[in-house]
Amino acid sequence: MAVRRFIRRQTRLRVLASRVAFRGDGVGSVHETRLRFPSGAVRTWTYLIKPPFVMVLALAGKQLVLVRQHRYPQRRAWEAVKGGIERQETPLDAAKRELREETGFTARRWRSLGRIMVAPGYFNQAGYVFLARNLRAGTAQPETNGEVLKVATATPARVRTLLARGGIYDSVTMAGLLMARRFFPL
Repeated sequence: MAVRRFIRRQTRLRVLASRVAFRGDGVGSVHETRLRFPSGAVRTWTYLIKPPFVMVLALAGKQLVLVRQHRYPQRRAWEAVKGGIERQETPLDAAKRELREETGFTARRWRSLGRIMVAPGYFNQAGYVFLARNLRAGTAQPETNGEVLKVATATPARVRTLLARGGIYDSVTMAGLLMARRFFPL
């Protein structure tokens, strides 16, 4: 018990001041916080606050549904279906909506694979990862915010090739693939 109290006391940070330094569309809000560390050192920590998102690893049989879009300022890439969670929407409802909007697919079977953090310590954004199976085709309804989408399916071998050659470079999609390895072995 004494050891636990000592560890807690040694790892406590004290917030001295905090402010929102910037807010922007697509970025979220940048916060600056002055912290006093257990050592006594004082440092300003800058980090990003952004709402949570969902990611869907949709399986059409033994193939993964991927979308290709341009993520400014980066280049185009293949990635899993992803999107924001709207007000009053559960993560599962958001996943179903995003899959339908971006690909036209709906799924009969859904499974939560867990939650990921994008970059702890710099970024608070969490993602809820879902597996969608037993897909039915429909018509995609991409947002009008400039999303450029192309939808394709890929075998595990093709996904490995895309990963090796930089066609999938999104770390969130890579983390999701790791979470889905039991259902989509690479």
